[in-house]
Amino acid sequence: MFDYDVSALRGSLVGFAIRDVETGRQSLQTLMLAYGFSSFEDGGVLAFKSRNADDAVHLDEGQLAVVADQDDVLTKVRAPDAERVGRLRVQFWDQNQQYEAASVEARFTGDNSQATSSLQLPLVIDRGAGQNIANRLFAEARVARDEVKFALPPSYVDMVLGDYVTIGDSPFTYRIDRIEDFGARLVEAVRVERGVFDAVSGVGTSQEPVPVVSDTAPHFAFMDLPLLTGSEVAHAPHFAATKTPWGSGVAVYSSSSLEGFGLNITADRPAVFGVTLSALAQADPARWDRGAGVFVDFSGDVQSRSELDVLNGANAAAIRVGPGDWEVFQFANADLQGDGSIRLHGLLRGQVGTEWVMPDFWPVGSQVVLLGAGIEQIELAETARGLLRHYRVGPANKPVSSDAYTQVSLAFDGVGLRPYAPVHLRSKSDGAGGVAFSWVRRTRIDGDSWQSIEVPLGEDSERYNLRIWDGATLLRQVDATVPAWVYSASDIASDGGSGVLSVEIAQISIRFGNGPYNRMTINV
Repeated sequence: MFDYDVSALRGSLVGFAIRDVETGRQSLQTLMLAYGFSSFEDGGVLAFKSRNADDAVHLDEGQLAVVADQDDVLTKVRAPDAERVGRLRVQFWDQNQQYEAASVEARFTGDNSQATSSLQLPLVIDRGAGQNIANRLFAEARVARDEVKFALPPSYVDMVLGDYVTIGDSPFTYRIDRIEDFGARLVEAVRVERGVFDAVSGVGTSQEPVPVVSDTAPHFAFMDLPLLTGSEVAHAPHFAATKTPWGSGVAVYSSSSLEGFGLNITADRPAVFGVTLSALAQADPARWDRGAGVFVDFSGDVQSRSELDVLNGANAAAIRVGPGDWEVFQFANADLQGDGSIRLHGLLRGQVGTEWVMPDFWPVGSQVVLLGAGIEQIELAETARGLLRHYRVGPANKPVSSDAYTQVSLAFDGVGLRPYAPVHLRSKSDGAGGVAFSWVRRTRIDGDSWQSIEVPLGEDSERYNLRIWDGATLLRQVDATVPAWVYSASDIASDGGSGVLSVEIAQISIRFGNGPYNRMTINV
């Protein structure tokens, strides 16, 4: 049994905020508000009473008691406008939206007041029921600004909390919220409009709740990607996850050993994953591919974008098979098919230096991840690059020890630090029996600007590695500090190569090492 003081339900929100009470008691009182009933003690018994029950008792002012320190037998009070509720927001769990948190709002049309109060309901209901509750409580709060205080003789012992009264010629009905017995019975009551219950009972539509889906292990991917915008942490890998229902998100815990896992990041939004339903053939990098494209079964929404938007970075995706490197590509067109799949075409392949990852065909069943909303970088010290670390991934609302978590052990190279392969490889005779090579370097940082004379180096120093091959035999390996090098006649004779030779050139990063090699052939 507890003493429920309904006077706490008055004021600007009629007690929507119950203060200084235990969680369980607060939840019960919130439910009482939501379903429109009150509780009170009557002779040692805890009684519950609907706020829409019984007829009002009429009192004439002549029946009211006179109290010595009270000027009038009936005192009327109206709460100031500053305490008036402008909007009421009610939060609950939506039974038709995978039981995720939802909210509705009640306000009067034309009322521009920004004073907003909130009520969190520990209920699983549909949106229509939530709106009904919000409308009724909001109307009750606005009406309850009017309060009356009076006294009754002791003979009115049958008058209890929750009773409705009308007084004198007033057309208003009041609900008794407090009674103090000191000889005379001191009463405080608030104005109510009991028709509010009927007015909102038919608002909204009710639906059958969707079946409960147990919290399952998420589908996720760790992605060691090159810099996409230049604002990322260069050495840190990206993370993407999705699950149904999404719920409170996905947590990633990490550890350098198999013990002492600590929270690394929490993914608050699901990423969009896909699986290819057709093979994706190799294409020239960084040039519009107007071919058939690829059919993909996606887990979320995909939209077409203009070619200008794509050139400005929109609709980027990553694709791979198994644990290998990711190719980054972009697409302009995303056409919905009859079977629910999406045809991606108007492609830009091998973006941000990943052209060397591209195979002859990405097979059916290749994994695709949209590089947009839901993609986050995990926390990883640069000194931990290349070191095996352990990760546990699961629902954020469950402990790391839960069976819903999946554990993986991974090491990341920090691909965001990897230089791009040089391009425009050229060779010509040096006029003395040797071969002069030249090439053009690329940059992984701020390379899209047309304002500069030369793209930034993006590395601590400019260095290249060249390898000369005769079939599978490495003839010579040298470093260069400028994008040019001469394979002299004496070196050719010393190496003993003849016929068709292969030349590979890569840019060197002090932090990452050699980047991917570009290749050309020469005749000597």
